[in-house]
Parts: sequence; C-alpha cells; structure tokens
Amino acid sequence: MARFRVRFAPDKFTPKQLPQEELKPRKQAPPRRFYRCRYPCRECRQSRSRCDETYPVCLRCSRKGIVCHAAAREQQWQIHLPALTLTSGHHVSSLLHSQSDSQLLQYWLEKTSRILVACDDENPFAYPIVEHLSTSHSMLYIIKSISSAHQHFFHPGQVHDSLEQRIKGIEALRGELTMGSQQSHTLFLSIYLLGISSSFLDHKLQDFGYEHLEAARTVINLILAEEASLKHPLTRLVVGTFVYWDMSCAFLSQTSSSPIHNFEGPLYTFIAEEMAGFSHPTTGPCTGLFYILCTLGRYIRHVISGGIRDSDLEIILEVKLLAWEFPDPDPPTMWVQTAEAFRKHGLIMLCRFCYPQNLALWEDWTDTEEHGVDRSIDQLTQQYAVDIMTSLSAIPLTSTYLALQPIPLLTAGAELTAEDSHLRSESKSRLLALYSCSRIPANLVAANLLDRLWQLRMEGGGVTWPELLIQDNMKLRIG
Repeated sequence: MARFRVRFAPDKFTPKQLPQEELKPRKQAPPRRFYRCRYPCRECRQSRSRCDETYPVCLRCSRKGIVCHAAAREQQWQIHLPALTLTSGHHVSSLLHSQSDSQLLQYWLEKTSRILVACDDENPFAYPIVEHLSTSHSMLYIIKSISSAHQHFFHPGQVHDSLEQRIKGIEALRGELTMGSQQSHTLFLSIYLLGISSSFLDHKLQDFGYEHLEAARTVINLILAEEASLKHPLTRLVVGTFVYWDMSCAFLSQTSSSPIHNFEGPLYTFIAEEMAGFSHPTTGPCTGLFYILCTLGRYIRHVISGGIRDSDLEIILEVKLLAWEFPDPDPPTMWVQTAEAFRKHGLIMLCRFCYPQNLALWEDWTDTEEHGVDRSIDQLTQQYAVDIMTSLSAIPLTSTYLALQPIPLLTAGAELTAEDSHLRSESKSRLLALYSCSRIPANLVAANLLDRLWQLRMEGGGVTWPELLIQDNMKLRIG
C-alpha cells in the first residue's frame, strides 16, 4: 500500500540541522614531542635507541642480556669546585693547571669516589679529601688518574692519560717519602688509592698492588705504635679501610711457611676496643668480621699452596666466625644481610679447605660412613650458598650496599647447582650490575668465571674458584 504525506510537511526522519555557529573546525593533533635521555647507557646511545635509564642496568640491555655500560650517577646535592676551594680555605685551584684537571677532580668528587664506600651519605673520599690535596701532590695525581680511567670504564685502549697521571703520582709519592714530612694518615690515603687502582688498570690480572698493600701495612703499624695517633680522628677510617683492602687481597698474597694470623696484636686490639661502636664508611660495624675473613683468606691460600695445616687455627677461625655479632643491639638491616652473607662465605671456605673432623659444624651433617663426608660437604655448602643469595637478593640493585657483594656472590654462585638455576642467574646478573655501576673490570671477570665453573661442574669437575684462579695464574681482586 502506498504511503502519502502532505506536501511540504517536515520529515520526522530528517536529521536536525546544527546552527552554523556551532560547527567548529577540528583541532589539529599536537606535534609529537621527543624526549631526550639525560643519562643514556652507552649501548642505547650507540644504537640510537631510547634508554629508559633504569640504574644500574637499563631494561633494553636487560632484555637483550648484554652488559650495560650505564652513565655514572651524580649526587643529588653538588658542590662545584670553585665554591668548595673558597670555603675550605685550601687553595687547590693553584694545583690545577688546565680545565681538564679541574674536570677530573670534579668528576672524582661527584662520581668516582662513590665506588669506594658502601654508603655515600658521608663519603670521606669525596669532598673531605680536598683538605689533603694541598699537602699531597701525589694524591691529586692519583685521583686524576683513577677518574680519567673511570670515565672510559677502565678500557685498556683508553687509559693512556690515566697511566701518565699515575706515573706522576708515583714520582710525587716517592718524593714525599724521601722528604719524610708527610702526615701518616695522608700518606696512607695516597698509598691506598695507588694500591687499589692497580687492579683496576691491569687487565692481565697480574697486578693487584701487593707492594702498595705492604707499604700501607707498615704505615698502619706506625700509626698504631704512637699513642697520640690512636685518638686521631682519621685513625679509625684508615684502619677500617686497610682491613677491608687486606681482606680482598688476602687470598692473592703469597704466604710463607707460617701464615700471618694474629688475634692479639695491636691491629686486632684496636679493632676490638676502638671500633666496636664505629660505623665505617666501607666496613660499617663489621670491621672485626672482615679481619677474621682476612686471616681466613690468607690461611686458605697457605693450604692450597701446599702449606702445613693448622687444626688449632681452623677451630679458632670457625669459633670466631660463628661467635661474631654486631656491637649495636639494633644494627641496620642492610648491614645484617651483608654480614650474614660474608659469614656464610667464610664458612664455605672452611668447609671446602679444612678437615671436617676439625670443625664443630659437621656434627649435624656428617654420618658415620666415610663416603658420606663428601656428600655432606656439598649439601652444607649448597645450603650456605642459598642463604647467601637470600640475604644479598634482599638488597636492591639500586642500593649503594651492592658494592660490597662481589666476594660472597662469587663464592655462593660457584656452589650453586643446576637445580638452583634462578639463583645462578641472580648471582651472575648482580655481578654484571656491579660492573655497570662501579665500572670495575674485576666484576665482569668474576661473572665470566662463574660460567666457567658451572661448565666444569657440568662436565664432572669439582674445582673451586680459588683453585681455578691459581691454576690460571690469575690475581683477581674483587670487592
């Protein structure tokens, strides 16, 4: 049936016409903004990719499984060199002969010095060290040497300027020793910086600064022999710094037929009496624990090198490791986790290189059958390794306490089995993260060393990381 409608009647289906003034042109989309990365890593910068700047390993490098050469971070509050020299009263600027010298010193104060401490809130190697530079030209040269190499990740092809500054520092230090007028604490700091940087710059892993370590030991003995020096405000700083340095080198030093172990000498006495409540910037409240581990490392090297065993010393070391505790009843959580990791590191070394029947910790693990001892060793060291990773994993990668982890990470990673694949991955990734933030090549070498140890274990080998270092004649100083 046809439909009819009145002519000129409005159609109810006709869309409503909008007034002309309501029609507005569509706004154009805003131009796309490109954000410039402030601290891109070297890999993202070279590939011209946007870096998310996650520190110490960006997400892009993490996904690709490659080493991330992160940009060095600055402190939130900075003091520029001209203002610092004017307010401190020390005319350091007269010793800086070029813009490059000023930049290297500023770089040290803001960035490089942070790799030397666990907590950089009060870093004695940053701005407080300026007061020593006006009297110690050698220290200034050494600082410029380390900063120059640190800018280039200590790459062997880019350390020419660093080595030139280092040579000048050695010559200046020789002159200061000849004059005999240098203050003992300042002298120690110069020797210390010269010594630890030896391993940073030697990519052949043959030089860890042994001669500088022994020179520093002599200076420490001179400081502790003077009654007036015991109360000097810098004495606790240099003692704690030396103990940690000595601990990191203890296994590398060739020992005589009678290894050094002295729990009654002036150094141990000073640690027990004067540093009990002192929070050291590097060792925190754990200086006594690091002294025990120093003695243990030297003894382990003595044993591996074919020296005569000392069952009494082994028992003393075990007792001291198990009995050590914080002087403060409420220590910081970060130090509790770090100390527990180092304690278990020491116990693993005892398990691997000391006779089981000499140690009390075997009573709950060994059975009466002789063939069960080796199995119990593996079980116990694996449990200690898991405990170490549990403690260290609780510390974020962004924490400055990460700098203390390489030694227990290497020990734990070497003891983990194939069933602990996630912990193995964690131990290696943390060593790579350490390299990214500190730029110290030894951390990268340690990560590669774990791969070799795991491969040897898969092939049926049972070599430990200290034995592998001796076999390869590698003097790897980590820490």
